Amino acid sequence: MRFVIVGTGRCGTTFLRNILSRHPDCFVCSESYWHAVLLAKYGDSPAPASQLLADIESVRFHDGRSTLDANLRLIGTALPEFLGDITESLAGRMVDVKTVCSAIESEILRRTRKTIFADKTPHYGYHLAELRRLSPDLKVVHVVRDGRDCAVSMSQHGGYQLLAGIGVDNWTQVAAVADRLREPPLVTDLGAYLDMWARQATQISAAARTCPEAACLTVHYETMVAQPIRFLRHMVDFLQLRGDPDWLAAAAADVAAPPRPDAAIAAISPSQYALAALAAHGYG
Repeated sequence: MRFVIVGTGRCGTTFLRNILSRHPDCFVCSESYWHAVLLAKYGDSPAPASQLLADIESVRFHDGRSTLDANLRLIGTALPEFLGDITESLAGRMVDVKTVCSAIESEILRRTRKTIFADKTPHYGYHLAELRRLSPDLKVVHVVRDGRDCAVSMSQHGGYQLLAGIGVDNWTQVAAVADRLREPPLVTDLGAYLDMWARQATQISAAARTCPEAACLTVHYETMVAQPIRFLRHMVDFLQLRGDPDWLAAAAADVAAPPRPDAAIAAISPSQYALAALAAHGYG
């Protein structure tokens, strides 16, 4: 993995992933979760390749979809065929997490004819230390957005409604058991989602600060959409990407800031904790 895009829920990581995934050299995974799930279960210990692959296949989104299957569909690949090829390449060996993840990444790059594998899993912001064990040269793009916008968007998203209802902030904690979660009562209080954002932002920002300065770039969503050309050039330099002019022009042309949900934001009654987190991230 060359780089990872992290941040709170609904902060613009998907927006950035969609731009970078169109770069001629990059495949950017659209939320994997399996790296963190496997590391939590196995650490550095080896296990049968078939067991690790079965665990990866069990990692799910809130709607029950396999995260690996969802990403393979982006490149027109069937999950059974892909897993069959990976299983054959590992030949029933005892392998560690790094080996099986590298095999998956290499096979995706082979199939897409790309040269850089990256990942957009926002809550990998909780797991940067572990990910850097897998990829010591990993670069981190940490996206920050006004928590009030994030809270409104979270309140309308099934995954974050589920997290709010079960009292969990980090999807990697439940991704391997998502198919066994019962639907909780719907949380409608926007203040609860703003508090969730505040907890996520505080912890992910703290983790980002532990990375070497040259390996982590914090960007604000508002800057991305206000100054797309300047931002993208900065991103190319930081990630050491090929500055493809056609990609740069097309990506900048696609940038459009959505209207802010002013009425919903005005209805939020922020806690003192949330106000402190907003101020700490530059949003008064």
